[in-house]
Amino acid sequence: MEELLGDVMKRLESFSRTDIAKKVKLLNDYEKIKKELFIRLVNVQRNKSDLEDAVCRVLGDIAMVLYVKMGEMEHYMTSMKIKRHMIKHWNRDEDKIFEEALLNTYLISPPRIYCWEKMIFDPRYDGENFMNILADYPIRKDAIGNCLSTVKRTNGAVAVFLPGVAERLANLFQGNFYVVFTSIHEVMIHNAATADPEDLRRVLEDTVRDTTPEEDFLTLNIYFYDRDTGLFSLYQAQEAEER
Repeated sequence: MEELLGDVMKRLESFSRTDIAKKVKLLNDYEKIKKELFIRLVNVQRNKSDLEDAVCRVLGDIAMVLYVKMGEMEHYMTSMKIKRHMIKHWNRDEDKIFEEALLNTYLISPPRIYCWEKMIFDPRYDGENFMNILADYPIRKDAIGNCLSTVKRTNGAVAVFLPGVAERLANLFQGNFYVVFTSIHEVMIHNAATADPEDLRRVLEDTVRDTTPEEDFLTLNIYFYDRDTGLFSLYQAQEAEER
């Protein structure tokens, strides 16, 4: 028992010296914590209880959730969800907080498009910077589509919602596109003019069943981006027929 208590005390003492303990003390000060805020995607139904008091935006069955980076322990990044009662101390507009967190997410890990063949043969491959408006990126408009993630490739599916990304993709396609979330880490982007959303749904179901770990699952739904309105929506078969 003495050894166990001694070990617990050592761990608590170690924790008190970490960045995490320091961040906890700063959570009430928005100006000191705002650069550590970021957005992560989760499935609504599978995280229903965790989202009850969370600061988030819901689209279909996907929730864009506000997190704060707390630091690192034993070489792993630690983070926590921001609860609504926490932001009351910040005296800031919630929509503004969310917008700034999306921008932070972009700066922490910028969006990239990944070519499968390069990923297979080059372990140092870090993706294509399609956001460079000075270059005309050759986006794929065929059935294969484009794999979108971020530089870190962890929780990279959020990339499609980051500032300017959807607009840039629509401009490269010169039209609308479908969004297929194969996991929380990446998303496939397909040209709406050439892709069949029902085919995409079937492929998504197969991909999730065969290759996506349970903890990385996000959705089995297909999403649609409308270039004219600048809005995302959940794909519905009857809506597609009307288009």
